[in-house]
Formats: sequence, structure tokens, C-alpha cells
Amino acid sequence: MIDPEASDDPTELERALAGRPGREPPPAFRARVMGAVSRELGADRRRERWAFAARVAAAVLLWLNLSLSATIVAAPPLPAAPNGRAAAEAAEQLRRLLPEMPREQALAYAAMLRVGSGVLARPTATPLHPPRGALTNEPTH
Repeated sequence: MIDPEASDDPTELERALAGRPGREPPPAFRARVMGAVSRELGADRRRERWAFAARVAAAVLLWLNLSLSATIVAAPPLPAAPNGRAAAEAAEQLRRLLPEMPREQALAYAAMLRVGSGVLARPTATPLHPPRGALTNEPTH
């Protein structure tokens, strides 16, 4: 209820409020408040740790991306031989070194050497193990 004789002075209102009988909080209230505060502080620490881990992971990914980009840019170009001439020359060199090697096998080794020369510098999106029959003419059943 509103008291019509109450003063508008805030100091008197404060005195009146302070003079009212108050209730003491229950004994378990302090423990509940302190537990809630410690849980919140722990949650903040966990968030800070995860944020740090995320920043480290982002830095590592950026470093990997930049180093891979630098490797690709700095890699020497593969020898241009659209007609397979370089592979045929390498196969002949292999046959001169190993005369008992069949021509087809020397050509296959020369092609593998040529393909393998840029593997680390130029990663591709081909599968590690191609499907059966993808590289040869054997049936896929």
C-alpha cells in the first residue's frame, strides 16, 4: 500500500527500508552461490582453452596451405612431351642399360618414371587405388 504521509526524500526512504526486519538467507545459500560461480569460472576457462586450440589448429592449417602452395609454385615443370617422345627416349636408354629388358616393359618403366617425377610437387585428386581394369584393358566383371 502507498502511504500518503511518506516523504519523497530518498534518504528517509533508505532509512525506512534499512529499519525493516529482514530475513537471513538459508545456510545452504552461500554454498549454492559459490558453486554456481565456480562452475561459471570453470566454463570460461574451458572456453578459453578451446579457443586457443582452435587458433593453433587454424595456424597449422594456414601454414600447411601456404607451404603446399609454395611447393606447387616452386616445382619445376614436367618435361613437355604430348606425343610420348620423352618416354620413348627414356625407354631406349633403359634398353641400352639392360638389353634383356623387353621393349614394352622398358616403355612401362619409363612412363612410371616420368609420372613419378612430379608426385610430391603436384598432388592430384586421383584415387590411391584405381578401380580394377581402369589402367589396363582387363575386364571388370
